[in-house]
Amino acid sequence: MAGAAGSDPYRARMDAALPWNNPLPEAVVDHVVARLDLVPGSRLLDVGCGRGELLARALTTAGVTATGIDPDQAELERARARLGEASARVVWHACGVADVPPPDRAAGSFDAALCIGATHAFADRREGLPATLDALTVLLRPGGVLAVAEGYWRQLPDAGYLAATGIGRDDYRTHAENLALGERRGLLPEFIAVSSLGDWDHFEGAHERAALEPHARHPEDEAARARAEQRRVWTDAYRRWGRATLGFAVYVFRLPVASARRSGSRPTASA
Repeated sequence: MAGAAGSDPYRARMDAALPWNNPLPEAVVDHVVARLDLVPGSRLLDVGCGRGELLARALTTAGVTATGIDPDQAELERARARLGEASARVVWHACGVADVPPPDRAAGSFDAALCIGATHAFADRREGLPATLDALTVLLRPGGVLAVAEGYWRQLPDAGYLAATGIGRDDYRTHAENLALGERRGLLPEFIAVSSLGDWDHFEGAHERAALEPHARHPEDEAARARAEQRRVWTDAYRRWGRATLGFAVYVFRLPVASARRSGSRPTASA
């Protein structure tokens, strides 16, 4: 979403309510960052870095450098401000993954990689997770760590939920199927966590309040009215079906030191 947070009441409220745009709790994210095994000299890649909250936590380790990718220039400006002096240790790319210059797309360039709720950067919908795993394992050195977060079906979605949200039945896999995508690529699972129902309630509630409050304050604002109505539809679908249907998980994998990926074995994107 373009534009400065100060001029967008919805974004300003979201920034105040949530450190990132997904339902992972802070304790889980902090543990994920710790599992990246960053030491002085490590290089970290964050795809879909947004306003840089995960980078800020990772760069508390002295001597770590990073690359942050996000197509939203406004988000990267906020990330630079969030990181302060540590921003000088980050190479920023305001573009899609395919447009990142070759030096940051070379095989084995990074010690760790993050893609938290941003697999759409690599491919749309169902193909996003396998494409992300394929791309990041190439960019990591042997023994490197990657953390990827993705949605999954807790149960088969009701037709009413799909119609209300525009989500496709085939857009997500199950939790076990997500994990299996990594394991079939020879990746070693080191940490897995799923968002609780309470985490989801907090996340969806923050979005609801951020959309409804500006409309309540300025009922004459057509943009605020449209956003509030859209959020009411989404929230109703969440309460009726989504809470029991859609999950969200983070998967931390380690690339084996002797990786099969580097010896020519390459699964297809949809495998």
